[in-house]
Amino acid sequence: MSPAYDDTGVEYCSLPSFNFTSGQSLDIRVAYRCFNPSAEKSVCIPTCYGGRINTTLSFTGKDRAFQAYRVIVVAMLGNGESSSPSNEPSFPANIDYRDCINAQYELLTKHLGIKELEVVVGFSMGGQQAYYWACMYPQFIKSIVPICSSARTSLHNYAFLEGPKAALVNSIDYEDGSYRIKGIKPTRGLRAFGRSYCAWALSASWFRERHFEKAGFRNVEDFIQRNWEDAFETWDPEDLLILARMWQAGDIGVTQDDGGYLKALESIQAKVLLMPSRTDTYFPPEDSEVEVQHLKQGELAVIETVWGHVAGGGLLTVRITWAGSQRQKLAYKLKPTETLVSNRPRPRDTASIYVENATDRDLSALAISGISRYAKDCIDLVRTNNQRISNLYHHLPARSYGLELVGGFPAQLYGLCTITGAASGIWRFALHPPEKGRRLSSTSASGKLIEEKTSERLHSTGTVAAALLPESALLSIFPLRTSDPLTRHQCLDWYINWLGDQIKTLPTSTLSVVVGHDSSTVTQWTKPLAEDFSGIAKCVRSADSLSIDDVANTLVNEGVFEITARKDGLLETRNFIFAVLGWQTMLYRPALRICPPQQLAIADEQDGYRGQAFMALKQNHQSTKRPIHEFLMGFGVMLPPANFCTNTDSEEKGAFEDLKDIGSDVFNAFLLDSIGHFKIKWVEVLSCHLEFDERTNTIFLFRFPSFCCVYYTAAQSEEKATSVIHATASPASSSRQWAMKEDISHLLKETLISYRLLFGQNKQSRKLFRKIESTAGLRGNDQDQMLSLLCGHQSFKLMNRSLDKDSYDLKQDLPVLRSRISRLHKILSARKPRSWRELWRDKRDSAGWYTFWTVLIFGAVTILLSLIQHEESL
Repeated sequence: MSPAYDDTGVEYCSLPSFNFTSGQSLDIRVAYRCFNPSAEKSVCIPTCYGGRINTTLSFTGKDRAFQAYRVIVVAMLGNGESSSPSNEPSFPANIDYRDCINAQYELLTKHLGIKELEVVVGFSMGGQQAYYWACMYPQFIKSIVPICSSARTSLHNYAFLEGPKAALVNSIDYEDGSYRIKGIKPTRGLRAFGRSYCAWALSASWFRERHFEKAGFRNVEDFIQRNWEDAFETWDPEDLLILARMWQAGDIGVTQDDGGYLKALESIQAKVLLMPSRTDTYFPPEDSEVEVQHLKQGELAVIETVWGHVAGGGLLTVRITWAGSQRQKLAYKLKPTETLVSNRPRPRDTASIYVENATDRDLSALAISGISRYAKDCIDLVRTNNQRISNLYHHLPARSYGLELVGGFPAQLYGLCTITGAASGIWRFALHPPEKGRRLSSTSASGKLIEEKTSERLHSTGTVAAALLPESALLSIFPLRTSDPLTRHQCLDWYINWLGDQIKTLPTSTLSVVVGHDSSTVTQWTKPLAEDFSGIAKCVRSADSLSIDDVANTLVNEGVFEITARKDGLLETRNFIFAVLGWQTMLYRPALRICPPQQLAIADEQDGYRGQAFMALKQNHQSTKRPIHEFLMGFGVMLPPANFCTNTDSEEKGAFEDLKDIGSDVFNAFLLDSIGHFKIKWVEVLSCHLEFDERTNTIFLFRFPSFCCVYYTAAQSEEKATSVIHATASPASSSRQWAMKEDISHLLKETLISYRLLFGQNKQSRKLFRKIESTAGLRGNDQDQMLSLLCGHQSFKLMNRSLDKDSYDLKQDLPVLRSRISRLHKILSARKPRSWRELWRDKRDSAGWYTFWTVLIFGAVTILLSLIQHEESL
């Protein structure tokens, strides 16, 4: 899932007729964010490659290095926030670091009225900008701190950048640069860019020591996809390319008349603290060792870490403090944490670490110590009452020492902890295994046992504990009794975590229409958001054939949404309802950041494939006037009716009619893998389940079966509860190209049956699933445990009844998925074994298989005996 862009606090400064070093003149804007504006001394922090303003906050805020300073975080040109190819059609094809510094100088001096800078601190490309600052405006700068950076881009660094660039521009969907004219986004190219970028950012030791697991990722593939591919997918391709070219051309020698790199270093008057990472492959410490020899006031402080380049990017940034007025320089230090932490023995299912008299500044040390002991567990930092709440990103590398951190860890990599204050000064650091999926009990200062429930709210701030949606809101979607163990154990756990990720994808403008919601808590489910989430579910379930506009009007009249304060208030209200509807039905995931304001878009779950479920990814807002089922049909047949052939090909229609029944002996995942050579992609939307992309030989499978289980059991219960997904059904009198309520119930059950058909009923397929489970990111706190029960176990019962059959009647047992299954069966039937090994595995025709091998073996034995007799006769 792509991380959401956070524009909190971002401001813009317009610079008319700005002169680029290329000679071009253009009206541009510079994005920035200012902290502590009343402070006398000022600090500038430019962004890095792949950085935004609000991911560059490592040194801002209370108890951090520059808490007493006026801090201005500036977006460099080309990063998508300041003027860039993505937001300015006339933007130059190439820019220079000097353009960035000149623009920043105008911002600071003319717009903000700053007379001098105490220090410029920058990571990576931000560090190179710090060097340029010292060379270009020596009287304006007192000190610079380049972190994991250099004054000149090395040839090795240049060559590395050619790899990700080539992965992007040579991708099929980049279309040789014409993708924008065709109205598409080169998702494959962007994800390939992130994948090729990944390994260089970290050291070989980091991977060897499996720090990706300690950072909360299930395996390397999960780490690459969620942290690198998802992050770069949000970027504009041309922004990435223009920044990469500027990075490659980095050399402070251009600031001198003779272009001398060493001369430029020697000319720097400012104090310089160089902080390379010992294992950085982009900017190795050897480069800094050369540079510091030519600096008049330079100090070298190597960060000893296995975290490679990213050690300086907020992941492992060491604390930087001013050493005092007598020596105006920067210093860094390591701080041992053993004296802070006292361990309690770890029981079988829980673990706790207690810290006596801990302060806020000790939290990072506590997190490191805890992670080093229980790296794979989930973490909550909790005090014994709710005086105050703050957030801390908690996954840090396990090392023999602790670091006194300054914070600011990227949201796309690390999950949130909830920290609450207490007068007692005792911090509770509770860890619980993912498979338990529940809160632990905590002990208060008085020794009484306090039960922590998922649904508890932290009333002092109005936010939901641990950024989770309360149970009352969930029950508005899953209408079961609160005591039902199926709901609590198999649905709420993963769904809560999943929703926590989804809320981060919404634009701030969309959340602004929610009455009472604080947009600064975009990554949390606040009380107003939770109430609106429930309100949408209840409204959609209240009547048949409602439209999104009907829901919007109802909730606006009830005061749930405020549309008068914004000219686009109604549009953003539709966006919010559209997003929540997708999360509650899991038919699609909204992608509001990739489309123009007048359109609604859904995420591409199938990597460019346009099957029956997703025929289109965008619709205009005018479609929201239609009933919800008709509106959703604008994207594709997400909910097909029973016994409806969605395929138009005559052969596939024939296969649909000819195939009457099917069993796991002729149709299972093992055969699809070994004979059909199908690839499996697990998706997060139900509508794509069992879709097949013949171009890439990929079958798409829904990864959250308990969603189907809970909805189905709700519909079959005595209360006959109506769920949100059932409310999207077509009325009986409508066109039969969309499912009715009974079809939806059938689809939910059929989806569960399909897991048994593909995996559960065949021993080799179960073994294949266990292999897939360990490599495809299907384990962890945010994963559905029911998937393992359905696919990895020999037996499974739903409502005390087995789903397994020797043969399924497609018309009766699998009518909704019939079209997709018949297509897959037809394709698999056409695939023949291509080797002796595949021939041995192919038991689709068991009688023929036994006959063939019996004849073959008997024939081989007969020939062998004949040869032996012939030898004896000689």
